[in-house]
Amino acid sequence: MTDFTARLAQTHIQLKEMGARVMVCLNGESKRLYLRGTLPAKPGKSGTSRQEIATGYTATVQGLRKAQQMAVTVTQALERETFSWGPYLRQKEEAEAPATAQAWVEKYRLTFLEKIWGHGQDALHLGQDLPSRL
Repeated sequence: MTDFTARLAQTHIQLKEMGARVMVCLNGESKRLYLRGTLPAKPGKSGTSRQEIATGYTATVQGLRKAQQMAVTVTQALERETFSWGPYLRQKEEAEAPATAQAWVEKYRLTFLEKIWGHGQDALHLGQDLPSRL
């Protein structure tokens, strides 16, 4: 058993002793931590079911501590019946389409630079050289 696996098992014991309704789980492929438990339905659906919440933390000791605190927070919200999916749902990149042709061009330029060359918004300012692959 690795050191991290042992710490994860200890975290499960602590959460069970506290009566937590969600547990911290590890996605082996991505090395990301998730909360798993029986949760209310997501917006637009009904009932309860076993679901996961992405914590955004990696499988590190610090990430495990933060995920454990997140599990406690979710459990408290479930017990108070104040749980909401709002903070845990992934937000769409843009709720609305760009309004002008210039906005569409800028969105395309940034997407192109990010996907092709890995440059973000700061790429290709005046005075900078273009990437050699251009």
